[in-house]
Amino acid sequence: MCVKDTAGHDDGVYTFGNTITVDGEQLTTMTRAQVVLQAAMYGAGSFQPAVLRHLIGRSGACERYCAMEGLRALTLTGDRWPPFVAALTAAVTEVPSTGSAEESMRMALAHNQIPAAPEFFGRIKPARAVLVSAARTGRDHKEDVKTRDDPDGAEGEDPDADSDEAKSLDLLSNPLMPNHPVARMIQSLFKHSGGKSADATSQAGGGTPVARPSLRPSEGRKVSVGRRIAMAANRLVFGTHRGDARYPEWDQSAQRYRHNWVTVHELEPWNPDGFRDNTTLAQIGLLDTPATLTRSLARHVLGIAPHGRSEFGEQLHTDGVVDLAYWRRSGSGTAPLPFIGKKRQRPGVAALVLLDVSSSTLDTTGDTEGQTGSVFDQHLKLSYRITAALDGLGVPVGFYAFRSWGREMVHVLPVKSFRERVSALTIERVGHLNPAGFTRIGGAIRHCTSILERQAEGMKRVVILVSDGHPYDDGYDGTQAAGDTRHAMSEARLRGVGFVCVGVTAPSGNGSQVQREALDSASALHVASISGIEHQLGTLIRQALADARRRGDHAASNVPA
Repeated sequence: MCVKDTAGHDDGVYTFGNTITVDGEQLTTMTRAQVVLQAAMYGAGSFQPAVLRHLIGRSGACERYCAMEGLRALTLTGDRWPPFVAALTAAVTEVPSTGSAEESMRMALAHNQIPAAPEFFGRIKPARAVLVSAARTGRDHKEDVKTRDDPDGAEGEDPDADSDEAKSLDLLSNPLMPNHPVARMIQSLFKHSGGKSADATSQAGGGTPVARPSLRPSEGRKVSVGRRIAMAANRLVFGTHRGDARYPEWDQSAQRYRHNWVTVHELEPWNPDGFRDNTTLAQIGLLDTPATLTRSLARHVLGIAPHGRSEFGEQLHTDGVVDLAYWRRSGSGTAPLPFIGKKRQRPGVAALVLLDVSSSTLDTTGDTEGQTGSVFDQHLKLSYRITAALDGLGVPVGFYAFRSWGREMVHVLPVKSFRERVSALTIERVGHLNPAGFTRIGGAIRHCTSILERQAEGMKRVVILVSDGHPYDDGYDGTQAAGDTRHAMSEARLRGVGFVCVGVTAPSGNGSQVQREALDSASALHVASISGIEHQLGTLIRQALADARRRGDHAASNVPA
């Protein structure tokens, strides 16, 4: 953590993000104690955005929450306090003990008998903390913390949970939050239309799936009335977002393109219920990049080129042989190196990893290594590992995710751009990814192919699609979905972009006809465990690049002069 001096602004001592603000003109023993307590509360997890967003606009609840969390931080750190802090702990009386930040939040909202926090606990400003957490992912979330009377996010006069002020705050908060009236309406629509509720289906990342997790596309399936209303509500919610790009879509029945048919929006990854931290991601093995994957990629992505002279090799260096003969006759100096050395060089390859985060990936998979989990978790782990391995090898790589709610709302979520390196910010964005929505693959492929062409001019290019291979959306299923997906991949190859599709199959899914038709033109591999993919990925990339080069050369040779 760091301490920021706000000289002249006596707002007290409070924490936002990983920064503690202090008025440098009023440095007293009390101020030092407040800084120590705020740091301890930060370490205890008291400033989680998923918890603090429930306290926005409720200053009384904030005081009670601060009291209980300060006591919890005191308890966790035991007797390791500085003397000037230990002397103040006697002031903490009649404050109930809690075991987590969530429990403190619930008690603060439910009970008014809890005394306010002592002065040396400092203050909690949930609005600013949530804003800073949102800013760290690159997304402006000011609308999530706007209050009716204070547009700057300052706390109100302790409105109760059931008061008119609290209801106003609820209406002005993010409409995608689970407790929002619009979200409750959409959930009820799903219940009546045969789908599962968000609580029943949210298994990976705390998202609110829009489609039923076990949904599988079939020829001629129609979207229910409930889902159509839900998609209309999502259009209303995202109406303020500007469409970043429009793309055509192949009409399989009419055998022609529908021009400007699909709208793609680029949005920063954001889960309003909070993100999965490093500990949670480490539990699914996401942060471990196996050596087998790195070796497979290095063997096929990094080219081997002559590199000066060497003591060993398969090809003689002419000057080296002459120098060696001269050295043997003269016997002076150091023995020259007579062979041509070979070294893996930095590749002229750029890759884009495209992850499917639709709700169909919520299906459970049985891992051959003895681990079980959702297809989404396996795909998330595989995508990050591929990105980290390529980045470590020096390959320009971008990491994007996608989902859709109809043709006007295909969402592409940038996790890592080509100009960035894999960092803590990348991991935080990964933690915000959650499965929801449908799978309109064609629009996402065309958009990401365009990104790859702009960012990697003059290089060999490959898109690595990590998906269950089941395209489905409103008016986008069966042969229509398979035909457009196949055409989008062919378009990429004709422009010299290789295409690889990999994924983990759930035990209940043996590969539908739609999946086979959609991916028959790709270097595709769907197995029961990601370890099988990691061993063969390098070979698939090499085959995809060779296929794209052949198709690109063939297309160029057929262009009339």
